[in-house]
Amino acid sequence: MYKQILIATDGSESSQRAIHHGVGLAQAVHCHVTAISVCRPWSSVAVSEFGFAIAPGEYDRACKAAVERNLRAVKQAANSAAVSCNTIHVTHPNPWQAIIDGPLARAFEESLIIVGWVANWKPIETFLYDWWPLRRRRDLYRRLQNAAVEINVG
Repeated sequence: MYKQILIATDGSESSQRAIHHGVGLAQAVHCHVTAISVCRPWSSVAVSEFGFAIAPGEYDRACKAAVERNLRAVKQAANSAAVSCNTIHVTHPNPWQAIIDGPLARAFEESLIIVGWVANWKPIETFLYDWWPLRRRRDLYRRLQNAAVEINVG
């Protein structure tokens, strides 16, 4: 059926679920896993009125450490399931594009791609599941806005 499963990871909770399901599927259908983690290239970032910048060398070290940690999680899961696994680190301004349109595209034309990126899944998760608590909170704030308040001094 599948020859290879590509698992994209950023270390998030969604990625952990993708790793679990992707490796389990690879084990069930006896195929190979390739894990990819994408870092955006360094750029100075301004946050609010205070301004914030990370030195390029510091950013590169932090990015490399995060990628190694993320890919190690996939490698460990694959090893424990007796599934072969390769890992790839790519630097690209758009992680989704690095996975879908990048130099890996031809290699993965016949692969199943499993993505657990927060940037992709969090909006969908919010839309499908997390809006109920948000709606309850909104309704609470509306009730509080219209609540009668008495102040007794005394």
